[in-house]
Amino acid sequence: AGVSQRLEKMTGNSPFLLYTMLMAVLKACLYRYTGSSTIVVGSPAYRRDEETNEQADPLVMIDDIDEQQTFREFLMTVRETLSEAYARQSYPLNNLVKDLEFEQVENKCPLFDIALVLKEIHCELPQVKNDITMIFERTPDAVRGSIFYNPQLYRRESIARFAGHFVNVLRSAVDNVNAPIAALEMLSAEERRQILTEWNDTTAHPSSL
Repeated sequence: AGVSQRLEKMTGNSPFLLYTMLMAVLKACLYRYTGSSTIVVGSPAYRRDEETNEQADPLVMIDDIDEQQTFREFLMTVRETLSEAYARQSYPLNNLVKDLEFEQVENKCPLFDIALVLKEIHCELPQVKNDITMIFERTPDAVRGSIFYNPQLYRRESIARFAGHFVNVLRSAVDNVNAPIAALEMLSAEERRQILTEWNDTTAHPSSL
């Protein structure tokens, strides 16, 4: 709830800016996981009419990350990416796959592995066989989220750890939006302790002669 309150203050109660923040945090987190400077995340189509929630082709949000840029700078980049994509969201997904000459793989989304949804602004995400879907909604007391995943690829504890890392990066970004992306804290205190003490134990045991 504390992080949600700071999010509300940062985004001015705008659902689009909230989604921009969540997308930027997710991409920063995925960058830390993969080491890839190009991060691809799927998004449902933007719902123009509040009364409708029809399915529409999802969109592909692609951003390049420089870990030395501030999170605020990256946030502006992500906002521009989203705005441009939603302005062109009528382009069919199948046409995009054909244009890019991507190989179709059975039971696999050819364009993205993970999708991000904010119920307040998005159409329903169709079944495109991506591996992970994060769905958020605003409630009177907090921003809440759920993660749906392919159990054939991920264990529950792995997804729970990923969720914790996402929240840690979100909290770090909210606390210091001008911090470089590389400085955003992803690990929990326990994980940091484990790295510093257990995994970094270089004490050599003398061998017997």
